Amino acid sequence: MKNLKLLIIKGAFVLCAALLFNGIAVAQVYMPTFRGGSIPEFKMWVVRNAELTKEQKKIKGETRIVFFVNSEGVVEQVEVLEAPNEEIGEIYRKVVESSPKWQPAVQKGKKVGVKMVLPISR
Repeated sequence: MKNLKLLIIKGAFVLCAALLFNGIAVAQVYMPTFRGGSIPEFKMWVVRNAELTKEQKKIKGETRIVFFVNSEGVVEQVEVLEAPNEEIGEIYRKVVESSPKWQPAVQKGKKVGVKMVLPISR
């Protein structure tokens, strides 16, 4: 489909994505929100709630967690994509799993599930 394009409207984080066909929006998704924000707010919440030891806090590197926010706003299918070590990845995974409910994504007026990636750099 040559004329199909994805338009992502963003600022500090993605709020809305639209699928365009010949310049006309054919599908629009309003991304899930966490306490009125998105990934930056969620990242702050995860970092605040992760109980790392002094030694773990000294380890530099990026942790990337993938998770699914379902149509009810529940976080599920949490996996570590990358971490400086297994222990740190597991700590962040457990915190993400314990997330309070999100406001789910909306497409065509219906609540839908969306897969998201959380990068955490130390």
